[in-house]
Amino acid sequence: MTSITSFQDSDGSSRGDIDGGVVDLTGTETPPPGVTFDTDVVSYPFGDIYPLTFPGTIRISSVTEDGADTEQFTQEFRVASDTDGPFTWQVGVFYFDSDLNVETDSFASFGFGGPPQNTIVQYENTAWAVFGQGSYDLTDRVNLTAGVRYTDDEKSYQVNQFPQLWLDLGIPTFLAPPIDVQDDEVSWDLALNFATSDSSSLFARVSSGFRAQTIQGRDVSFLEFPTVADPETITSLEAGYKADLAGGRLRLNAAVFYYTIDDMQLSVIGGGANLNQVVNADEGEATGFEIDLDWLITDNLLVSVGFAYNDTEIKDSELSTVPCGFTNFFPPNPRGTGCTPTDPVNPDDPSQVMVGGNPFPRTPDTSLSLSLRWGMPVGNSGEVFVFTDWIFQGEAVMPIYESREFNTDSQYEGGLKIGYRNLDSNWEVALFGRNITDEDNVKGFIDFSNPTGFVNEPAVWGIEARYDFGD
Repeated sequence: MTSITSFQDSDGSSRGDIDGGVVDLTGTETPPPGVTFDTDVVSYPFGDIYPLTFPGTIRISSVTEDGADTEQFTQEFRVASDTDGPFTWQVGVFYFDSDLNVETDSFASFGFGGPPQNTIVQYENTAWAVFGQGSYDLTDRVNLTAGVRYTDDEKSYQVNQFPQLWLDLGIPTFLAPPIDVQDDEVSWDLALNFATSDSSSLFARVSSGFRAQTIQGRDVSFLEFPTVADPETITSLEAGYKADLAGGRLRLNAAVFYYTIDDMQLSVIGGGANLNQVVNADEGEATGFEIDLDWLITDNLLVSVGFAYNDTEIKDSELSTVPCGFTNFFPPNPRGTGCTPTDPVNPDDPSQVMVGGNPFPRTPDTSLSLSLRWGMPVGNSGEVFVFTDWIFQGEAVMPIYESREFNTDSQYEGGLKIGYRNLDSNWEVALFGRNITDEDNVKGFIDFSNPTGFVNEPAVWGIEARYDFGD
């Protein structure tokens, strides 16, 4: 019998100037070379000063800060068989309870007269599950495994404090009533493993999964209604091959997969305003394969290579969204200003585009990983080692819509570690580097105001010391 108990209590905050540029009220800022100010910013001046921006139009200055305070408790009990027979099993129960409070400091925190007051929203989530799994050796080389799980998930949301501006305008009472959603689902899996030899096997697996409903309500800070995404379910098929080859010096893992997601949950970020909303697509579909290879070329040199291919598609003929550059802030801003959407326009709403047929957001079609580790024994218990790892990613579409601008080209990033470790004393010291070629890889975007991409950390170098306690 196994019992796992966990309690976590954490808090943190983050602050972002996410309008994608500089707003200059003083006229003293100097743009970078080749960049000029934009004077068509907002529909009203600040006194006799018309704000100027660079590197492009900023319809409204957006600086926000979120603070989060969360507590969560989980408990799991499992009972598993202890037998040498052909049948093994385990059963268990699981419980989860969490409370999350998010406080948002935004422009709406400042009203017309009273002291500033931030937005505070509260999320609560309670879930429980029962599960069981059994595995049976049909022959010495064939094993069948089956499992089933029942999950019940309940979430609630409420606004504990509205921002001062909305209070002064008298509009919060209808904006965000409390939300309570609940759903339950049975998920399962069935797997067959066939050992073709003592060092290789074939496998096949079919399974279903469940993601509970999702509530996104932070955007009441920006006068947006909370959004709720219905639960999604996934059915996946996978088959593959695993083998140790070349006398154990070569390990190969290969698999092909296909899965469909019903009521796929997606995040709509930005576009019309500084917001994050959740929606459901009718279906998502993905097909691909993965190959991993570990090769011990010599006793001192290990090479690991992995490659994956993904072909994904959002399948929904009616799903639409506001694309980049459209804003509901004054003055009116034509759809697509600052970027070029390439999806068909929604015939029922010219401010939106249809996204059915697009790939999953932020999902590269190809990815490649490569690592090399070389080690040389020193004395009876020491080792000098050199390790480098690299990741390569193919092109990806960042939002759920497609455009000429908000896509990433192929990207790569590499790391390096050179050090010494003592196996008897359990200590290690090393020089390390991340992003050692100082690549600028796009990791996110801003599309509701001044279209902008933001990138990864620059090259980082450091010294690392480590000690492992115990045997």
